[in-house]
Amino acid sequence: MYDHASHLSLNDSTGMLTGRIEGRIDAIYTLRSTHGVYQAHKAVSCLIEPETGDTVLCGKDEVGHLFILAILMRPNATPSKIAFPDGVSVSAPGNRFDIDAEHVAIQANDTLQLAGRSTHLDADETVMRTRTFSLFSSILHAGVGIAEVIAESLDSVCDRVVARSKCSYRYVEELEQACLGRFRCLVDGSLFMRGRKASLNAEETVTIDGEEVHLG
Repeated sequence: MYDHASHLSLNDSTGMLTGRIEGRIDAIYTLRSTHGVYQAHKAVSCLIEPETGDTVLCGKDEVGHLFILAILMRPNATPSKIAFPDGVSVSAPGNRFDIDAEHVAIQANDTLQLAGRSTHLDADETVMRTRTFSLFSSILHAGVGIAEVIAESLDSVCDRVVARSKCSYRYVEELEQACLGRFRCLVDGSLFMRGRKASLNAEETVTIDGEEVHLG
């Protein structure tokens, strides 16, 4: 039978009680001591979430309500969990550190540094705003469905560029210039070039070869 702690004889002058957690219903914990079975709430100052089997220290208020003040002993190796009233919790299972919250904000006035052997980011939407961005990597793999790049200027320097696509479209409003050491164009189907004015200039030889050549 559950009872309040208004008639405790053990440490009654101080209003303190030790007991073992036997269960929990919502925010009410059931604990057993040498004097009986009682109900208790978790005090706001007790950040670690009590678990079944924990030995806890409770305090009694003036009307006999019990509040869990601290966890004295935990019989098993269950990871400790710090729970806050709004549903935010912090736990450390094994060698991992977990934060469970609807929103997590980290602010550094000077420098924010993350270091680790591997980093994983999983989100439905990611927004990053920075004045300067630098990326250094030996190998970069990117798999995207749709990629859009909008920039005032784009410069790239590569030793080798290989691009494969089913269709490629490029629209240039003004000038497109390519300075090449050699240029080779292999077309399986038709090659069509059209312009208002066309000029082909070679310092040495121009060769046109085909079964039929139409000029004019």
